[in-house]
Amino acid sequence: MVAIKPEPIEETLRDFYLPRLKESLKHFHHFYVGKYMITNEEYTGDTWPKGRWKNFSFDEMKCQETGICALNAPFMDLLQDLRDTVGFPITISSGYRSLSHSLEAKKEKPGAHTFGMAADLVVSGAKAHQVLKTALMMGFTGIGLKQTGDHAKRFIHLDTLSPEDGLTDARPTVWTYG
Repeated sequence: MVAIKPEPIEETLRDFYLPRLKESLKHFHHFYVGKYMITNEEYTGDTWPKGRWKNFSFDEMKCQETGICALNAPFMDLLQDLRDTVGFPITISSGYRSLSHSLEAKKEKPGAHTFGMAADLVVSGAKAHQVLKTALMMGFTGIGLKQTGDHAKRFIHLDTLSPEDGLTDARPTVWTYG
């Protein structure tokens, strides 16, 4: 087998484009789960797409412990669609979580928040019922309910993990928090 030496123009193009490609990919998080690659974009307060996800802020979606915000855009689009459909404000108590987040560090394997595909919505009562009904119709696959205790601490967890992603085999599912 004969090794083919790149032409000088190919080396020049590689030397020119490769550093630029690496730089442009710095704000994306790529990770593999089995044979599947998940790509999340990392946002900052300056790069947050306010027009796209107009009812959610960078501050509520970022990891509350590290400040990193690496979200899955299709999940966020679905969350915005849910917000538009229910027609009332929704506060997020937990969006993205870094692997080093104290709640995630205790887990045997990373949860949906670490994949940028989950959020905990602060809702209770009739609004919780409306969010739950709408989330089921829209195709959210993971739904966790915490609807006991102080109303300000009640929430609904929503995620879009699926067996097809290779991230879980337990979807669709609903669970409650103790």
